[in-house]
Amino acid sequence: MTFGKYEKHDLLVAGAAVLWGTAGVVGRTLYAGMGAHPITVAFARLLFSVPVLWMFAFYRGGHGFLPFTRSNWRAVLISAIAVAAYQMLYFNAVARAGVIAATVLALCSAPVFAGLLARVVLGELLPWKWWLALGLSVGGTILIVASERPTVNASIAAPQFGPAADLSGYLMALGAGLCYATYTVAGKEVIRENNPLGAMSTIFGLATLLLAPLVLGRSFGWMAVPGALPLVLYVGGIATGVSYALFSTGLRVVPVRVATLYTLLEPLTASLLAVLFLSEGLSPQKILGGVILLAGLLILEIL
Repeated sequence: MTFGKYEKHDLLVAGAAVLWGTAGVVGRTLYAGMGAHPITVAFARLLFSVPVLWMFAFYRGGHGFLPFTRSNWRAVLISAIAVAAYQMLYFNAVARAGVIAATVLALCSAPVFAGLLARVVLGELLPWKWWLALGLSVGGTILIVASERPTVNASIAAPQFGPAADLSGYLMALGAGLCYATYTVAGKEVIRENNPLGAMSTIFGLATLLLAPLVLGRSFGWMAVPGALPLVLYVGGIATGVSYALFSTGLRVVPVRVATLYTLLEPLTASLLAVLFLSEGLSPQKILGGVILLAGLLILEIL
């Protein structure tokens, strides 16, 4: 580990991962304790993240938003669709499968899906480590899905969704992983060739517009519940906007392989907070499944 060499920037990357790990717990608190629907939480997260990303992009001397060009519009549109779908699927997965299962399944399946997309779309050959990671991911997923259902604190349980995990929640988490991989593959060149935060503010802004028709008619009255507005401002402005600014700044110095290790703090943070504040259960079978999934991620990203 090279923590000492890049100390300041290491902290930025690690801090971003920890902030990402809080989103699921905040989201579940919003709709389980304050009556929000998962899709309205997803929309609010994107909505409040865009101004923060724009301000950081502008502060760094770049344009807040990217102009659409003949060369980038398709990649920007696909990335925006993937981001919108990820938020919608992830927060619904949290509602149905719990924070721990949803976060671990979504994040650890994404690199495997990214390799599959690279093979199908770009024609890239898949190395042996991808196949090994695929096997570990399948095995870990089976263990998590077959594990006991999570126990949720009754004081924040949501009758409209129910605390018990179901198959749809696991499928939504895997779907979120596929969307994250799609965003990674489609948006890589756009982000690399432009101001990263400007590119992200454009993609996230378009994703917000794409989600807007799906929240028409849904109530946002939950935002008037005491404590709800600070939480939604946090999950959008800080856990999304500020975290991406920290991460992109850290990546200027920290090697990608090292940064990948720090991103493992996201599922670890989400799991710890879910156990402490939501009383989600951690059976030995679920722990083993999570460890196997994390091992697959490490093999794919580090070796």
